Amino acid sequence: NLPDFFRYGFVIIFLLALFLYLGLQVKNIVEPPRLEVYSPPQGYVTNELSISLQGETDKEVNVTLNGKDIGTDEEGDFEEIIDLSPGVNTLIIEAKKKHGKTTREVRHVTLKVEDN
Repeated sequence: NLPDFFRYGFVIIFLLALFLYLGLQVKNIVEPPRLEVYSPPQGYVTNELSISLQGETDKEVNVTLNGKDIGTDEEGDFEEIIDLSPGVNTLIIEAKKKHGKTTREVRHVTLKVEDN
């Protein structure tokens, strides 16, 4: 009964593929988004009045800097120019999925103002 063997084999392969697909979809929903901040590094000290925040996250993720939205491109890359205040500046970068999962990075950047 070779045709029965192929029929049952096809059904089993189809069901396994369906469960694998559903499992990956559930994983994407419940897993927090990836967030990589390339610049500035933690503890960065500068005498420049502004710096560039650069990083990458997953596609279709909302990125904020201290509560303000930052735009991302199609691949999830982002870049924002930040004006610094004298002293230590705390940068809270958050990536949030539409289902509520959030990933957070905190960076401290110090602006040294030279007295003349």
